[in-house]
Amino acid sequence: MPCFFGLLAAGTVAGCEGVVMDLVDLVDENATYVVTGGHWLDVHTGTLVENEGITIRDGRIVSIGPPADDATVTITIDLDREATILPGLFDLHAHYAVDLFGDGRVDETAAYPELFLANGVTTTFPAGELDPVRMRELRLAIERGERSGPRLLNSGPYFGSWRRGWDDDAMTPDSIRREVDHWAAQGTAGFKAKGAGPEQLSVLIEQAHEHGLTVTAHLDSGFGNTVNPRDAILMGIDRVEHFLGGDMMPADRSAYASLQEFDDFEGDALRDIIDLYVDRGVYFDATLSIYGYWGPHDPEMTEYWTDELRFLTPYMREIVEARPPRPVNESFAKMSPIKRRTLKAFYDSGGRDLITLGTDLPSWGGVLVAVRRTPRTPRVRACRRPARGRVPDRDPQFGARDGPR
Repeated sequence: MPCFFGLLAAGTVAGCEGVVMDLVDLVDENATYVVTGGHWLDVHTGTLVENEGITIRDGRIVSIGPPADDATVTITIDLDREATILPGLFDLHAHYAVDLFGDGRVDETAAYPELFLANGVTTTFPAGELDPVRMRELRLAIERGERSGPRLLNSGPYFGSWRRGWDDDAMTPDSIRREVDHWAAQGTAGFKAKGAGPEQLSVLIEQAHEHGLTVTAHLDSGFGNTVNPRDAILMGIDRVEHFLGGDMMPADRSAYASLQEFDDFEGDALRDIIDLYVDRGVYFDATLSIYGYWGPHDPEMTEYWTDELRFLTPYMREIVEARPPRPVNESFAKMSPIKRRTLKAFYDSGGRDLITLGTDLPSWGGVLVAVRRTPRTPRVRACRRPARGRVPDRDPQFGARDGPR
């Protein structure tokens, strides 16, 4: 089972056989820790390297390899040979918005930052924020060291009908440009559209690019006033969530309706849209876990890395534990295996380095991060490629790093 060592918190570790750590175990800034045993994943080559030692001091990983003779080691952590150490994961569809009481979603900033760390996620892009002011305050608190949490790449408010109070008539090109300018000045790392019309999306992309920022979107088929991912790619969008689009999702019905009946895995429609992504260098986030989560229960898909409920108050834990088992969403159950096959086709057709990891969780206080055990290369995507799929090119600090950090 993987062990996660985070970039922001010293030794963010989850789910390692033979070693169980709470987040509080590695917070002594005066201590020096050496982790030995197991293997660490080289995200550049996709190979596992035998771990001779990872030294952590002052809350940072300072060296990889045998510790120096003069190192004052406070604690040595020995992992089983079968353990795998991964860099912290990037979750680029990491909602903080949850509906715990059935009264509508709110951005939860008290417990969820540490829950992401407990699942090995050390960088999050919320992909739309219900309360962008509150989320900005959380980011600044984490950056100042006042809060524990993953690196937070603010996404600002939703652009589209998914935003509460969104008024299509009022969201003119000029108003969208003003909003983009405002949130860019507030440190937003990129934007997410959901329910935006074609003209609104085009202006959003154009103005975001003026600031060196990127745009992703939850799109549809072109049905009604929606936007097909194919058309968004031609507008210059940087990443697409959920659906590949193109002719495999005709505009006479919704993308959801088309995907659950799709079966032409060797046809031109799938091949043509994949070629468009690859030719234009557009990233794709399939959010596989949310479709598996709402389908028939799959223990491998919903396995906890750690006891997440221990982070909740006794009151909140009682509420969550009293809930009945989640129902199966038949539509998502149909789409889950189809999405896996289309994503594999995307990978095999040259899209390997354009795949990013997004969980699209949490929403209702259930499983936070569903990380399916996958072959090694998809794990590399989670550790490395998302940095390039979402973060502005002008900020190189988020690029891939050598070895575990």
